[in-house]
Amino acid sequence: KIIKNPLFWGGTKNQVSSLYTRDWLSQGLGTTLFLLATPMLFRVGIHTNLAAHFLILGGLYLNLRPFTKYQNYWWISLLLLSLGVHFYLFVMIFGLWIADLTDRSTPQNARHSKSNLISFGISLVLILIFAWQLGYFSVEAPSLFGYGFFKANLLSLFNANGWSLFMRDIPIKSSWGEANLYLGLGSILLLMFGFLKIKYWRIKALDILKRYRFLLVTMVLFLLFSITNQIGLGSLEVRIPFPQSLLQVFGILRHSARLFWPVYYAILIVGCILVIQNYSVGRARLIFFLCVGIQIIDLSPGLMNLHNKLNTPVKNDLTLSPLKQPFWKIAGSAYKNLYLLPSRSEPSPDFMSRFMSSDWRIFGRYAGVNQLNTNAVYMSRYDSYKQNLAFSNAVKTSTTGIYNQNTLYIIKNEDLIPVALGLKDENTLLANIDGFNVLAPNFLKISDINSISSYKVINIKSVRPELHQEISFKRPASQLSTYALTKDWNNREDWGVWSRGKDATLILPLPINEAKLLTIKLRAFVNGAITAQTVKIISDSEILGNYSLIKFEDNLIQMDIPASAKQKGYITLEFKLPNAASPSSIGIDDDSRVLGIGMVSARFD
Repeated sequence: KIIKNPLFWGGTKNQVSSLYTRDWLSQGLGTTLFLLATPMLFRVGIHTNLAAHFLILGGLYLNLRPFTKYQNYWWISLLLLSLGVHFYLFVMIFGLWIADLTDRSTPQNARHSKSNLISFGISLVLILIFAWQLGYFSVEAPSLFGYGFFKANLLSLFNANGWSLFMRDIPIKSSWGEANLYLGLGSILLLMFGFLKIKYWRIKALDILKRYRFLLVTMVLFLLFSITNQIGLGSLEVRIPFPQSLLQVFGILRHSARLFWPVYYAILIVGCILVIQNYSVGRARLIFFLCVGIQIIDLSPGLMNLHNKLNTPVKNDLTLSPLKQPFWKIAGSAYKNLYLLPSRSEPSPDFMSRFMSSDWRIFGRYAGVNQLNTNAVYMSRYDSYKQNLAFSNAVKTSTTGIYNQNTLYIIKNEDLIPVALGLKDENTLLANIDGFNVLAPNFLKISDINSISSYKVINIKSVRPELHQEISFKRPASQLSTYALTKDWNNREDWGVWSRGKDATLILPLPINEAKLLTIKLRAFVNGAITAQTVKIISDSEILGNYSLIKFEDNLIQMDIPASAKQKGYITLEFKLPNAASPSSIGIDDDSRVLGIGMVSARFD
């Protein structure tokens, strides 16, 4: 229906119908171009609900159709349906709805203004009720990072990204697939044919602008929002500074490239209508046939990859569980809850690191099979207050060593040391089983000791480093950690980890062989505005030293091992960082993290 509608009409329905194409072949071939839209095809098999692009086309159709019979009923149906499918689609439909209401409430259409206003109010009430019933208000979701990263590149329409037989990929900074907006050579050729006749549309251009001015404004807003304030042209990027408060609001729709989809389909619609309106039926058929053929050939690599992906049996942690040991069967019936202990070193893990993690996939399935309550889930939005509360409770639990007897705990590698230090119940099993660190309260009472003889039991001795061994603070590896970042550290990076705030705490078990000296390699957040980072290091109320770091990298601090640490078998280091500051506070970029020192490595000698 969209293809049959012109971009303008003169007045009554009878006058408009003469502008429609009744040629079924042109309609079918034009529709095929929409079926070959790469933004939709890319989502197939990945985000099924985000492949529901028929909702976007429905919104555009309601904007373009000349008559208004049941218009308000169609809109509220489309709005509520999109609200139940995906929030991003709802935002697009909502924007198109506002554009249509506004365009149809102009002085020339004053008779519709009152009914449109009533419809607007009723629709908003229904939207709020449906959103409440669908659970939109059950989570006080913050805006997370991503706006400016998951953006549309200015060359996205021409960037094949592996989908074209003829066009080369254009290097761009990663957007995790959100910039898959390639038009295809067939669609590009259709636009070229259409714009060859653009001179015949000069007289009609003003009529189109008048009739659809708010729809055009909406398309421009969608476009601007999708490219964000970090404008990308191929691999080049220019950042326009935005207030942090504005970025937080925009972060609610952090996958901003998706807001380009209505613009994408509007471009296809314009191409189809230009050809239909400016060529004879025979020539229009020929153009559509040529463009569809070229589009299929051009997109053949992407279509073949999609075909293979959809027809290849899935083999991953959902079908092949790595939990093989007999322990898991015993534990599945012995406990009521399964709890992934939040990492104290990463209290606020970014949503993508959680998504890529296998823990929630593996243990979510395990909990489901064994009917256990669990927090092994992935949510793209979550309640930050509840997350912080859960983190505080987890730290308290591991510190006191008092665990729920009905709960099986899965421990991150980097949290083994504080857990091992706080463990008090001799009947609690702490072991590495099938590569996962498990804390099973009271397990040694309910299970024969022979059943755990093959498991790697963990205690403070098992996580001690070797003398002269480099202890790296890079992103966690698969091996057991030989340190614990217990308070106020940021997420680890490929080089190490930044402190968070003006205080930070680190625990390092001492080597089995006696160590006399500890050497720490650090980064320091220094620049033109901050010339030095002052660092005071305290261990068990004893000041080990005061240091002034003036280099960004390769700062070395050496200190003697205090007697209290030798007696306990581990050293606790408290870092006081009075000069710590955020990059945003000194005008470097939008990073609001308060940075002081960056831990790179440590070594006992």
